Amino acid sequence: MKQAFKLGLGVVIVITAVISGFLLFFMDGLIQSTIEEKGSEILEAQVDIGSLVTSLSKQSIEIRSIQIANANNLENNLIEVGTLVVDFDLIQALSKKVILDELIADGIYFNKKRTSPAKPFKPIEKSGPKETPEGDGFSFLPGMPAGLNLKSPEDILKSEKLETLEAVEKTRLKIKNLQKEWEAKLDKALGKAGIEQIKRRIDSIKNKAKNISGLKSLGTIQSLAAEIKSIRTDIKSQLNQIKSLKDDLKNEIARTKKLVADLKNLPKKDWDRLKKKYSLSSQDGGVNLVSSLVTGPLKKKLDRAWSLYKQVSPYLNNGSDDKPDQEEVARNKEQTTQLPQSAPTPNFLLRHALLGISILNQEVSGDLWDFSDNQKLHGKPAVLKLDASKNENFDRFILDLTLDRTGSAAQDTLEVALQSFQLNDLDLGGSVAITRGEASVKGNVEILGENDLSGKFRLDIKNVSFNYPVKPGDEFSKIAGQVLAAVENLYIAVQITGTLDDYSIQIESDLDQLLNRALRKVFDAKIKEFESRLKKSIAKATAGPLSETIGSLSGLLNLGKRLNANEASYKDLLGKATKNSLLGGTTKSAPLNKLEDQLKGFKLPF
Repeated sequence: MKQAFKLGLGVVIVITAVISGFLLFFMDGLIQSTIEEKGSEILEAQVDIGSLVTSLSKQSIEIRSIQIANANNLENNLIEVGTLVVDFDLIQALSKKVILDELIADGIYFNKKRTSPAKPFKPIEKSGPKETPEGDGFSFLPGMPAGLNLKSPEDILKSEKLETLEAVEKTRLKIKNLQKEWEAKLDKALGKAGIEQIKRRIDSIKNKAKNISGLKSLGTIQSLAAEIKSIRTDIKSQLNQIKSLKDDLKNEIARTKKLVADLKNLPKKDWDRLKKKYSLSSQDGGVNLVSSLVTGPLKKKLDRAWSLYKQVSPYLNNGSDDKPDQEEVARNKEQTTQLPQSAPTPNFLLRHALLGISILNQEVSGDLWDFSDNQKLHGKPAVLKLDASKNENFDRFILDLTLDRTGSAAQDTLEVALQSFQLNDLDLGGSVAITRGEASVKGNVEILGENDLSGKFRLDIKNVSFNYPVKPGDEFSKIAGQVLAAVENLYIAVQITGTLDDYSIQIESDLDQLLNRALRKVFDAKIKEFESRLKKSIAKATAGPLSETIGSLSGLLNLGKRLNANEASYKDLLGKATKNSLLGGTTKSAPLNKLEDQLKGFKLPF
């Protein structure tokens, strides 16, 4: 018996040793390969890990050299992490939940060059439309840089919504619905059956009148007289209804004509608005000069930010609901002793992360709290705070990000502030670069419902110097160079509105006014040519729709003709439904006037 016990104990010890050895020597490799394989599959981008070490006793994992490739640019990494140390809850892990109490991530870089191209896991998305080449814009002079070209009127109308066309579409739809409404109203009030019925009643009286003979026909005459009176009453009632409908339709047409007439003034409003925005002829014009330099690069950065936001946002909503697992409830019911139940937790929860991120060529420390896949269950939003103090690149950098899914609708906010950032050789495009300057940025963005977007940023630059090559014989570059050389301080204000997929950027800068005042003296003739072309382009784009809208009034006018035709028909029938017309002929025995003499004063009631 003792020998069997010793044998069994030996087997258990051997098995335990084998399992422990397996975990020690092979588990790390399995976890590493699984993370690389499944991570690449989920992210559709190559995931590489330098090394991975687990500690079951400390319930921690240390990963070094994490690289996640950019799926659309295989030469670069989307994100790179030097060291990642994670403390996890083993008990929760066994219940299929990932609860990370503490995470430390150092050496985080974005968009860093890879040592070798990554393996593609999905078709590479094509880049957006190519920038308009220099010759496609509306140039004032040959050699004017593409970055400062005014857009051609044709390109402006492609990117700008004309209020005229929007109003035309609304008016045409209103006229169409109004016509349907009136057609239904007239069909109900003026059906052909009404006129045909009156005609049949008149024909019936005519036929009966042919058989009137002597005093024996007195009852028939009285009956026919009453029927004639009834017919005339019905006809007059229809004529009164037609008159009322004509008055109502006349007023409706007058109101609709005014709507259409007002449309004719909208092309000028569109022209005034676009001229102010794109031309140099007005005091507030020329906004596109700075905007043309800033909007393109800024939009690319914003698009990347929205893309990252869209990738992260779903993970905040994928958790289970607040209801307990049904199988667990059933098992608990079968137990005789109920154990205290722990508070429900999300499937994934990172309570706190300490981050070290490279931003603006500087290591920035930060904290991430309460990142979970079910914030309603957890009861707290995810909060990211980055803060860096004075260094050789800037005096202070602060970023506060809150991703809040605890309410009925998502409410995400970002606030950022950057003080005294040193600008060196910053390429603005269009042959313009800032060689030196000190910039401060402050702004915020709010996203509601993971879609509606609003934001404001202001950039103040002082002690700025521009590099702008002056081309021999190019009057534009000469004047622009003089203006830029005289600038010491400037501001750029940015306002963002719309949705993540369709947003607009409004840019304001005092540099616009400086360039505007300097350039308008030289290019007055070209400015007038540009404005004339813009005006003609707007007229061409709106002439057809305006004409079609005016033509759509014909349907309502035709309804008036229909009322007139019905009115004429009823008036004609009223003229026929009289004593002379229906009973003024002769009977088989004597003329009707003799019959009246025989009635000794009997008067017909009409």
